[in-house]
Amino acid sequence: MVIKPGVVPEYFKETQIGDPLYQPPHERIMKAAFMANLPKAAGDQKKTLRLHVDKMPDFSWLLTVVQDGILKRMAPEALRPILNLPKHWEDSIEWFTKLDYFKFDSVLGGRLSVPNSWIGTLKATQWDYINAPAITQHACTIDWHGMTSIFDRHMYVAMDTKQARDLGIKPGSIPTAFVHGEDEMFPILTPDRIWHATKNPDGIWKPLFQPDWVYDYAKNLVDNNKQPLILWTIHCQRQTMGACIDPVVMSMITYHHYARGLLQTEPILFYKGMAWKWDEYGAFGGEVEDPEDANSGLRVDTLEAFDQYELIVVDGDAWDKCVLTTVQQAIDIFKKLGIPQMIKKMVVLSDCCGTIPGFEDFAKKAWQKLVDKEEIRIETTETFSLV
Repeated sequence: MVIKPGVVPEYFKETQIGDPLYQPPHERIMKAAFMANLPKAAGDQKKTLRLHVDKMPDFSWLLTVVQDGILKRMAPEALRPILNLPKHWEDSIEWFTKLDYFKFDSVLGGRLSVPNSWIGTLKATQWDYINAPAITQHACTIDWHGMTSIFDRHMYVAMDTKQARDLGIKPGSIPTAFVHGEDEMFPILTPDRIWHATKNPDGIWKPLFQPDWVYDYAKNLVDNNKQPLILWTIHCQRQTMGACIDPVVMSMITYHHYARGLLQTEPILFYKGMAWKWDEYGAFGGEVEDPEDANSGLRVDTLEAFDQYELIVVDGDAWDKCVLTTVQQAIDIFKKLGIPQMIKKMVVLSDCCGTIPGFEDFAKKAWQKLVDKEEIRIETTETFSLV
């Protein structure tokens, strides 16, 4: 059966990407969807799931703020050579070398902006509209953090130790950008840097809550060859704009929902990062299992229903963090469920994923391992199509 490609609806404009005033015009979207006359998803002979990892304004927008009533987009001077910014943003860009969050009247989104993710949003959204007749269902992962997390710098204070003094870190201060050197914007808390009364009394940073857990957590990550504990900028706090699905992505999903069968195509939402005690890059479990929290391990039951799909197409932010870990977790779960054949049914659209600078070598090795060992298929929007 030949499936005709869909079209990009007239309401979609590239200028909507990263626009803090844009919200999906549901009535207009509904009209366009019904007039498209796409086949209903219930009749799909080949069921395809489209999985979007953390396509949310705190990742997918450039840092967007309001100061003195003026909308600004903040971009780090150090990243200017690698940023590909839309021309219509030029009048609102302010380049910075040091960022003072305290001066802004409002932070709309982009708190942990993934460089060039707006390009991925554009490519993915256009691809999804064109391939809509062959996409059975959409699913989104959503970071949903509380006010404080283990990766929050306010969770730690500096101790007066030799290691701290050698770096010029003042006792009682909190970790900030580049505190460990010019090559480390986001502080990395390896076990040797975490202060513990008995396990590491020469450490720098004292956890303010449950020091035993925090030290053991960081050591567990290193011992199991996982990504270390990184103190990220506060992001995706519940009920903020930054913690929602990107409005442009939501418009596309809304269009698909109405065009292909209403309740039959209700999008699936996976919330993650809901516990302060452990980070959660992947959609299906924490980085470290907490014996006191049944939800901290791999949520195997979540993926049982994936067996109905013949294909799972993945994109999101960031390539080297949440997308990578989500795919790795899915592989582990498919093996636990006894359906390893599902692994070869995953396709990752690499040009729809932004990348965080500084982790390129790590990501390259990790993805190559998945390709060689698990036969994960990596494509682009130009090399892969459903229609």
